[in-house]
Amino acid sequence: ATGVAFEFEQNGVKVVCVIESKVTIVACGALSTPALLKRSGLVNPTIGKNLHLHPVTMAWGYFPDAKTADLWLEKEKKSYEGGIMTAMSTVVGNFEKSGYGAVIQTPALHPGMFSALMPWTSGLDMKERMTKFSRTAHIFALARDKGSGTIASSSSISYKMEDTDEQNLQKGLEKVLRILAAAGAEEIGTHHMGGKTLNVKRVSYREFERFVKEESARPIKGLSTPLCSAHQMGSCRMGPDPRSSAVNPMGETWEVEGLYVADTSVFPTALGVNPMVTVQAIAYCTAQSALEVLRRKKSRQ
Repeated sequence: ATGVAFEFEQNGVKVVCVIESKVTIVACGALSTPALLKRSGLVNPTIGKNLHLHPVTMAWGYFPDAKTADLWLEKEKKSYEGGIMTAMSTVVGNFEKSGYGAVIQTPALHPGMFSALMPWTSGLDMKERMTKFSRTAHIFALARDKGSGTIASSSSISYKMEDTDEQNLQKGLEKVLRILAAAGAEEIGTHHMGGKTLNVKRVSYREFERFVKEESARPIKGLSTPLCSAHQMGSCRMGPDPRSSAVNPMGETWEVEGLYVADTSVFPTALGVNPMVTVQAIAYCTAQSALEVLRRKKSRQ
């Protein structure tokens, strides 16, 4: 690779710009890197395959304003205040066995995302939900997915969830509902379009158990509930064999010398946790590999 060429329009005139370099590093993310490599002429069949998405499903709990601090230490706390993610549980992570399960975390949602996730039943119901926004907490289950997808182009992405991944999300969702109730939520529910809500304070233990089991067992496939992607990974996987990977262990593409990939697309499999630290480490190591190549070229001059 000798650099980057790109086209842009200025004052109605298309301009082609070429930037030369001794090494080139691509870091467009797992959704865009495969498309860029294909447009650049690379034909390795593994490019764009093995896409993992960390599928996520959520539940919510409403915590009404407390008149005293007896119920909650921070009675005036708002859902949009404080840290973005403050807790994580691996109770259904299955880390000690298959390594494939779900982790449970607490996200922070802005009003737009909050309203988009809530199932629509009526205008009045949505208005009431939005008035409770500041005291509604969300918790999500994130699955380390065995299933994978394919990126044909920047506008063509396919992904099919495996049954195992759906089951792991359902197990996580059951725990999420129980956690919300144990934390003191007055009302709990999911985002399933056919889902129900439950006033925890007004039902018996048996009614609560039936609600949790029924709601967490609802199908997640088929667009019946909002399914989010937390992290995209693996679409240009790293490996020792060009027949099963797009880049070598140094992060360099098998087809083009001096062309490196340094983002989550090089992950061989989906991670079991947030990939932030892992991708930072891989990017650092890839940078060291590129520097070593530059040092060798300089020593030959």
